[in-house]
Amino acid sequence: MFSEPQFNPQMVNNVFGDTSAYIGVMDSLCVGLTLDAGLYDALLEQLANEIARCTDA
Repeated sequence: MFSEPQFNPQMVNNVFGDTSAYIGVMDSLCVGLTLDAGLYDALLEQLANEIARCTDA
């Protein structure tokens, strides 16, 4: 399951919190990233890492 930083994470936790489902964050707004020349590459890497973590869970 993926959530996004602009939405309330409690909604996802209410549905999936008691399960073994991986809850990842898709930060398409770049909330946790540095705004510089490497932003796009960092965004793609972050999204790919979240997908990889989800498939490993």
